Amino acid sequence: MLDTCASPGGKTIAIAGRMAGHGLLVAGDIRARRVLLLSETLSRFAPNSAHVIQLDLNHSPPLAPLFDWVLLDTPCSGLGTLRSDPEVRWRRFPKDLQTLSETQKTFLNSASAVLAPGGRLVYSTCSSEPEENERVIQHFLSTHKDFAVEKPTNERIKSLVDDNGFLKTLPYRDNLEGFFAAILRNKNA
Repeated sequence: MLDTCASPGGKTIAIAGRMAGHGLLVAGDIRARRVLLLSETLSRFAPNSAHVIQLDLNHSPPLAPLFDWVLLDTPCSGLGTLRSDPEVRWRRFPKDLQTLSETQKTFLNSASAVLAPGGRLVYSTCSSEPEENERVIQHFLSTHKDFAVEKPTNERIKSLVDDNGFLKTLPYRDNLEGFFAAILRNKNA
């Protein structure tokens, strides 16, 4: 398992708990300060559970395609969290969506390169904007024919999964923040 944008480490701790010491867990982030924070968090709450690396998804990672799972909780606008963080509206501008979308496409391309044949990549954002969600996935699938969306099978979240297989929460409908996630499976076996 590779957690690509892992700092501060909350999701990595949850993943480590689920793995229960089985398999290899690698967690990385781009900036040295974030990597240090990630290391500190893991040493307090999940010691010896993950290997921490500095990882820049602006470029292809220097890792072999051996991961069965990759988590890309990508940097995004955060516009899905307006309900709990209304000030985000003053920190974002329309042009930000295009810039973030390009970064997300780059990160997704890089993260997919380390996925083993048959492996799965989870792409997620805390955004409700199609430019950061559906359109990023559609662009990726148009350029990566060896990948497909895999619909989640967990019955508890069935009502949150749309016809395309995307998990989407909407504040007005679900009484939650606006989140998006897609599972992309590498069809090569």
